[in-house]
Amino acid sequence: MKRSQEPLTLSNSPLVLVLCQVRISTVLNISSYIPGIQDILRKNGFPIFVGGEIVEFSVQAQSDDPVQQRKQAHWEFRTSKEDWSIIVGKSAIVVQTTAYSNFENFLENLSVALDAVGTTVGDLLVERVGLRYVDAILPSEGKSWRDYVAGGFHGHENEIVTGENSVLFMQSVVETGLNQRMIVRLAQNRDGALLPPDLSLTPRLRAEVKEKELITLLDIDHYREYRKPLSVDDVTETSWELHDALDTIFREIVTDDALEEWN
Repeated sequence: MKRSQEPLTLSNSPLVLVLCQVRISTVLNISSYIPGIQDILRKNGFPIFVGGEIVEFSVQAQSDDPVQQRKQAHWEFRTSKEDWSIIVGKSAIVVQTTAYSNFENFLENLSVALDAVGTTVGDLLVERVGLRYVDAILPSEGKSWRDYVAGGFHGHENEIVTGENSVLFMQSVVETGLNQRMIVRLAQNRDGALLPPDLSLTPRLRAEVKEKELITLLDIDHYREYRKPLSVDDVTETSWELHDALDTIFREIVTDDALEEWN
């Protein structure tokens, strides 16, 4: 797929994390394939191996316990600088990075991950492909976070509730195609956290900010649900389409002044 717009090259980019999750039909004995997967990834720039568990949260609308959690085993493979990682579980393959340069490079590592798991396990079925970008907006001296995002994301303000004294959370869910949705979140915190709490990253990113300083996270998640045999080319093409729409939305949310400052 060709880009519909020229790529953004931001030397002072607010981007802190990019990840792609490819959900697959469950492979209960995935642990037996991990040695073979590890051998391929080790030879392709991911020599650090970490095993462990992640906690998955789910919300049940009609339940005495609306927020439920469960532990899932996963295996993580990292680059020597630990700025890229590939996570393999029984029902998903995840590629994430804090050293994003461009989407072409990101897709190269995604292809490595999919090829390693696909050729080792065999006969995998893809059920969902999701692409997620997280930006942390830290205003320059004398500026407000509102100078960086469009007015539709400024939230409710009056003489009692001001944008600088409140902590805002906004979310919109948009149908962007058949079985395809985009979730746009603007979430703020005063805890120095550069990532949403549901994202797992070791070590967790922390901002060098003043105590209780407001951090604004722009979190865009675009995904498509379908059911097809795993094909690296097919996932790559789907990822390009998800990325192109995500890129358009990002340019509409942030202001021209923000792009000028980040550039």
